[in-house]
Amino acid sequence: SSLSSADKHLSLRLLGRVVENVMEPTHIVKPVLTTVKPLLFEDDFYIRMEAREVVCVLSKCAGIVPMISFLRNDVSHNDPAIRELTAKTFALVGKTLGVSYVLPFIYTICSSRKCWEVRHSGALIIRYLATEMRFGILPFLYKLVSYIRDGLVSQERNVRIATATSIAHLAKASYPYGNSALMPLLPELWNGIKIYRGNGLAAYLNGLWCVLRVVRPSLVEKYSLNLLPLLQLNFKSSHNGVKMHVLKSLQICIK
Repeated sequence: SSLSSADKHLSLRLLGRVVENVMEPTHIVKPVLTTVKPLLFEDDFYIRMEAREVVCVLSKCAGIVPMISFLRNDVSHNDPAIRELTAKTFALVGKTLGVSYVLPFIYTICSSRKCWEVRHSGALIIRYLATEMRFGILPFLYKLVSYIRDGLVSQERNVRIATATSIAHLAKASYPYGNSALMPLLPELWNGIKIYRGNGLAAYLNGLWCVLRVVRPSLVEKYSLNLLPLLQLNFKSSHNGVKMHVLKSLQICIK
């Protein structure tokens, strides 16, 4: 865009006021979201905050149905950047209007057999929802975990990585609680660590150490004993993500 940061900031503030006062907000969902969505990942913090505010105001004014009707078109987009933006926007809608209202849609796309991109978007939505809601995600933890669990054994690498990353975010958001909801995921995460390499290994290590932080001590001890040889094997990995999560996993084992 040719607009300066100051111009973008001012334009977003003006847009927010327009959305609040427009007579038929459902008619402007498409143009407003098309304009605002890319700004949710803008480098400038204040522009990101203004963009978030516009999405939240639009959600309240237009309601859940128009927002989902527009966003659903991009969950199967072949551009990962578009799916990422859509997931972030969807998480903001869920946070604003209530997670319980968007759960049916999240379940539908997480269990979709249409294409892997849809399931990938489902995992991304849950990841951003956990980031947005933080501790408030706890009442929905069981359902969200059940929605994406199958993604850990998906045939599609991107879905597996997104799912493991989302599980890590759910565990971080619910810490120090979430033991009973997250504990059943340990076998799949453990198997992934033994099978995958590179980004896949990094994602599964991330998921594992985050879940181990919230489960009971006896399980931590059991997995730590088995995990140490694998951590030693990957300690000198050339992959920065793997090295980082090896160190974090080691921290859990030592504790």
